[in-house]
Amino acid sequence: MPQSQKLSSADDEDMDPTQYYENRLKVLASVKSAGGNPYPHKFQVSMTITEYIEKYRVLNEGDHLKDAEVNIAGRIMNKRTSSSKLFFYDLYGGGLKVQVMADARESDMDEVEFAKYHSGVKRGDIVGICGYPGKSKRGELSIFPKRFTVLSPCLHMMPRQKAGPGIENASVKKNEGKVVSDVWVPGMTRNPETYILKDQETRYRQRYLDLMLNHEVRQIFKTRAKIINYIRDFLNKLDFLEVETPMMNMIAGGAAAKPFIKYHANGVDKDPIEIDFTPPFRCDCKTLVGHFLEETCVNPTFIINHPEIMSPLAKWHRSKPGLTERFELFINKHEVCNAYTELNDPVVQRQRFAEQLKDRQSGDDEAMALDETFCTALEYGLAPTGGWGLGVDRLAMLFTDSQNIKEVLLFPAMKPQDEPLTKDGKSDISRK
Repeated sequence: MPQSQKLSSADDEDMDPTQYYENRLKVLASVKSAGGNPYPHKFQVSMTITEYIEKYRVLNEGDHLKDAEVNIAGRIMNKRTSSSKLFFYDLYGGGLKVQVMADARESDMDEVEFAKYHSGVKRGDIVGICGYPGKSKRGELSIFPKRFTVLSPCLHMMPRQKAGPGIENASVKKNEGKVVSDVWVPGMTRNPETYILKDQETRYRQRYLDLMLNHEVRQIFKTRAKIINYIRDFLNKLDFLEVETPMMNMIAGGAAAKPFIKYHANGVDKDPIEIDFTPPFRCDCKTLVGHFLEETCVNPTFIINHPEIMSPLAKWHRSKPGLTERFELFINKHEVCNAYTELNDPVVQRQRFAEQLKDRQSGDDEAMALDETFCTALEYGLAPTGGWGLGVDRLAMLFTDSQNIKEVLLFPAMKPQDEPLTKDGKSDISRK
């Protein structure tokens, strides 16, 4: 790119974000009042940006295919102005970038109209381009617009990063014949500190902005989707039936734990303490397992044969009294899988539930409540069965080098945010 190209002053990068937003609203209002439509209903693309790169990346430096007309669309993430007759854009779509060289000589607008139109194009705008492919003299694949249409303007000032492995530095490479980004792939170490949008709270609350700016985040959710599709395909081939279970139930089950912290201030020189194995011993036992076993399970580790008091739904061990046929898989200190031989004796299951109910009444919030419907179902007969549960989110964390489970949840649960009201009584929009 020639050094003479510089950031356009029309981008208003130094303007206050609130003023920038208000100015954009005024521009839209003026377009509408003049009979224009700043939000066209449709733009027909002939190929994606990925397909465009795959097809035309083989061009030589300086090649221009003026007879080939292509329609592509994407989001403008960077804008540079050489003159009132020449504008450069970085157009992104599908996580990949192609350069746009908007030259007044190639446009269907006159020079005055061309300069005015492109001075109003801002970073973040979604645009449609009809033009021909080619490469610049420096060998960068580009598209040369004949027609340039803003399809959806971005009203807010987009955060910018000049260097680092953010979206503006994404490049491409070939992988098994396909064009992919070389910024990050599963298995590599991630560093969110290099992101364009760094604030974790903003990233989780405004995931749409996170996906626009941080290329790695897109790859995280692609990886998560591939994991789910692989598991589904694997089970389908084994003739498993996919069903939908109730999301809400009057009886809490599974991870119904209520977190708490215990402080033991007694010193070792105090009077001896008698150990009472009545509830909440079960809860204390689980705490000990979590402290002394789970914290050491960095490499893939199976914890097997849990005590019956910790496994109310698991069947008793066939050769080890007091234990159950159960295992948990831990990787990097996180539980990834929980499996056991299902307890299919309704009499024993009711006894287990009764014991759990006593624990619950004694203050154990993790104890399960009596599920009479489940016991009745067991009375009709359940064949010898193995139960198996996989933590897909935990597995996605492992594959994507994520330290927080919210990194792999597209819309994680967040505490309600108190939004200040503007003078007109409307909720103020975050403009970080």
